[in-house]
Amino acid sequence: MTGSFSKAAQSFLLCVLTIFSCAEGVGARFIAGPVEVKLKEQEGEFLHKYDLAVAYKAKNWRWSLDTVFYDPMSYQRLSRVKNAVRIKTKGGWWVGGEGSYSFESACDYWRLRFLTEKRNTKSWSWKLWSDGEWRQTNTGYSLDEYAYSEYGLGVGWTPWKKFRLTGELTKRVKDYATSPNSWTKYNLVTEGRSRHKNHELTVSYKEASGVYPENAWGNYWSNSWGVDWSWKVAAFAGVRLDHTQHFQQWGNGKQRRERDFLAVLECPKGNTFTVDWMFGVQKSVGQLILVDEVREDDADFRSRMGLRFTTEFPARHGLKKHRVRAELFRKLREDGEECGGMLNIILNYPNLRWELGLAPWGGFNYSAEKGYWIKATYYFH
Repeated sequence: MTGSFSKAAQSFLLCVLTIFSCAEGVGARFIAGPVEVKLKEQEGEFLHKYDLAVAYKAKNWRWSLDTVFYDPMSYQRLSRVKNAVRIKTKGGWWVGGEGSYSFESACDYWRLRFLTEKRNTKSWSWKLWSDGEWRQTNTGYSLDEYAYSEYGLGVGWTPWKKFRLTGELTKRVKDYATSPNSWTKYNLVTEGRSRHKNHELTVSYKEASGVYPENAWGNYWSNSWGVDWSWKVAAFAGVRLDHTQHFQQWGNGKQRRERDFLAVLECPKGNTFTVDWMFGVQKSVGQLILVDEVREDDADFRSRMGLRFTTEFPARHGLKKHRVRAELFRKLREDGEECGGMLNIILNYPNLRWELGLAPWGGFNYSAEKGYWIKATYYFH
């Protein structure tokens, strides 16, 4: 571990010397920060996060370095050092690469990325990338080492100002050294977005497949549809409806269908105060398909309702506004119910941003962060 830190420090100093020796005078600048410190308590566990970023921007190229440290570390909380460089060609393409070293107690992770992209919101945009990651297990741990690779292509088309189509195709391969869990997966994501007067509509389609050479029962195929529509009814009110439908089947004959519906009414809605009235329903049914019968395996039904209050008030020196957000919600499941609330406060000062989170039950969204935390972000100007 010490040797890895030494190599990372040497690479950082080399990059800094190279940047200042090749600096472009006009428009070039060195950017330090921000520095972020986050302290969190969740279910009796105390977590610390420290983040420092530095960057250098010139007319036709950019460099950035980002360091993150977690205490304690885990597979979901990897400390890392990431170095990235991008260069703009005469044809308007950006070409670059990223390299990162991540670590936790059990394993070290090395990752490389090469990409090229061209963004033009008036017509076409393209993106190509290739990733590689290698996990090395430290002495005293039994986790299997692996090699991971990813290849992707993204395309965007804007035929007119308020309509855009995007598509992305990805191939991912993970090869384990000894365990029979190696796989190859393909993902396709397409999306169309349109705006007309007070309406916004997003339609998406996703498809995915996975092949496990040594475990055919783990093979799967899935697809999903999604429709998200929002309508600004008036200056003080808005409506949003979101519906997704997902289907997946596995090599062992099991199938699963899921439907998720979300409705949000924003009323009153203003520049400084908004109330969201939220309601959601989620239903899933699993079946095991046998040779001569269809047997229902399991079913799950969930619903949720909640209120979200958001207020914003001006900060000093014309900076971003201070924001206070609170939620009250009730979640129903077949095995019981859960009622809770959360509070999130963000205060912006000239060089400092404070965030306080009180969310022992999470939030209305199932993916909302849980716990108690305080985060400070310092910006160098």
